[in-house]
Amino acid sequence: MSDPDLKSLLEKLTEVCLQNQDLQKEQQAQQKALQDLVKTVTAKPIIAPPKLNANTNDNKEFLLESLANTMVEFHYDPDSDDGLFDVWYSRYADTFSQDACKLDDASKVRLLLRKLDTRAHSRYANFILPKKPKDNDFEESVTKLKEIFSRRTSLFNKRCKCLQFIKPESDDFIAYAGAVNRLCEDFKLSSLKENEFKALIFVCGLRSHRDSEIRTRLLSKLETDAATLTVDTLATECQRLLNLKQDTALIENATHSSTSVVNSLSDKYRGKSNQKRQDKPQQKQKSDARKTPKSPCWLYGYCAFARPSGKPQRSSVKEVSSDQTSARRRRKFVSILINGKPIKLQIDTASDITVISRDNWLALGSPATRPTSHEATSASGGHVKLEAEFECSVTLQDSCRSTVCYVAPNSNLNLLGLDLIDAFDLWSVPLSSVCNRVTVADGVLDRVHQLQRKFPEVFLDTLGLCTKTKVKLFLKPNQQPVYVPRRPVAQTAYEPLQDELKRLENLGIISFVEHSDWAAPIVAVRKANGSIRICGDYSTGLNNALQPNDYPLPVPDDIFASLAGMRHFSIIDLSNAYLQIEMDEDSKNLLTVNTHRGLFKFNRLAPGVRPATGAFQKIMDSMTAGLTGVRVYLDDILVGGATEEEHLHNLHAVLERIRDYGFHLQLSKCRFFYLLSLSLVYSCDFVAARLVRAPGSDSCT
Repeated sequence: MSDPDLKSLLEKLTEVCLQNQDLQKEQQAQQKALQDLVKTVTAKPIIAPPKLNANTNDNKEFLLESLANTMVEFHYDPDSDDGLFDVWYSRYADTFSQDACKLDDASKVRLLLRKLDTRAHSRYANFILPKKPKDNDFEESVTKLKEIFSRRTSLFNKRCKCLQFIKPESDDFIAYAGAVNRLCEDFKLSSLKENEFKALIFVCGLRSHRDSEIRTRLLSKLETDAATLTVDTLATECQRLLNLKQDTALIENATHSSTSVVNSLSDKYRGKSNQKRQDKPQQKQKSDARKTPKSPCWLYGYCAFARPSGKPQRSSVKEVSSDQTSARRRRKFVSILINGKPIKLQIDTASDITVISRDNWLALGSPATRPTSHEATSASGGHVKLEAEFECSVTLQDSCRSTVCYVAPNSNLNLLGLDLIDAFDLWSVPLSSVCNRVTVADGVLDRVHQLQRKFPEVFLDTLGLCTKTKVKLFLKPNQQPVYVPRRPVAQTAYEPLQDELKRLENLGIISFVEHSDWAAPIVAVRKANGSIRICGDYSTGLNNALQPNDYPLPVPDDIFASLAGMRHFSIIDLSNAYLQIEMDEDSKNLLTVNTHRGLFKFNRLAPGVRPATGAFQKIMDSMTAGLTGVRVYLDDILVGGATEEEHLHNLHAVLERIRDYGFHLQLSKCRFFYLLSLSLVYSCDFVAARLVRAPGSDSCT
């Protein structure tokens, strides 16, 4: 490199160095200016934003509105834990104490009352009259609301419910554990002493009707003296009350002579009675005195023909023997079912009411009773003591009636009175033929009890569940969902409908859903026993959209042909048959019903859906396939046999299949061990009544 080039390069390097020095000086100047600016800014006082004044009306209303939007409205429901005020308030206690701390007491009261629904607010306002809701402070308002909207049950009631609690079928184990925790908290285990627990068990064991008065007295003492009560003091108190009861009865019996309901009539009384029963004039009676009446006169279990006469004569009525043994042989008895339990009653046309003894009432399982205001007198005018009355379902062969039965302390007093004679229209047939037709053969009840002992699972009162299969519904192509609004509910039907929905929900038959594309209104059908059955009115759209189930139903010729050569029969009836079949998961939403409580889907086969008939018949035929002497029409199973042994063998085979499938029977509608001479008419009626009409797949009856 030449000297000129080297000199030129050095000059350029010098120029670059000078430029870098100038650039560094500028950067230092800018950095200093930035530091001065930061010092200037930070040195100025910071002006805080204006604070919200919680005492101003605008800010209070804004805060109150914000809190109100975060809280759900309170709806009182004494049957549900979620419908109690203390449960609702425990959810928002922190909201009132923390978030609403800047609100004054009057504003908190307004916020609290604002979250009550219309019925709850009206109930509260009426309770505190003449004061107004705004007159109470916040703490007093909460206390009053907890008092009004709580479940008013005693501690004894809560403890008994805890001891009797059973896991609902619809609950999983997490929900079951939570329910157990809640019940145990209500039980107050931490404050329970050993003597109190013994007293609780002592009183809970007094379930007999004869101990009802003693039980009431002991419950009163448990509420007042629970801490000092022991089993010894309870036993002493029971004996004291029992002695008082016996002393009272002794005084009462001293004023009334002991009389029997069934008494032999004196000649004079009998003559007057016969005279009153004649509708024709006296002259006509004399002319026909020697003629035998067309129908017998029923007198206190003894049937005799009465000659019309205006004067008392010993020959006018056959004498009733004073020998008690021969009198019993001449009395007419009938075997019926009360609430599904067999019982034998004496026919008594002189009794206006049906009466059973306390012993038979206990044998029926001690159904719930109520005090009776009915006063009964015997034929001689003596007083007949009645302890209580109860509503029941009475079954006589294939007929079922709802009636009221009365309970008497006399162990020999079991009468079928005029109320049931009229209800079953027993006047239209002679007395002997009625008794022959409706009386169960000797030993039948014992054999039925043997069946119950051998197949206890089949005769349970709970709802069964088919374990072998499920029912699936299929829609026709290109079907649009049909959503029908709910129908209005009459005020008189509101409570029964509410109770039935809760019962179905507790059994797992229906489940609440938030949304569904399909929905049908409900139809409430009243059954013979007074209860209601809830069905979906699927004729509003779903039935037309479903593919039909064309599985064939039996025809009369096939059923009658299968009866050839058989003399012994039993007819088995399933309890709530359709509801014992579970639906496929994809089909449950199709069976959604629209009620006043919202949407519920059927988890079981719902009555009223069109494919139900064919689907159910197919399941029943599959269950009885390969069995001899068995024919099925929907939920009725006819079991026959040429001999008693063959019939019993076939019956056991059917019950084993029913047990394997998980079905439960309705004992009150089953008819076991009937001979051809007694049951042919009923068997034909069973077939004809079910086959004369169409299956009625859309019917809920």
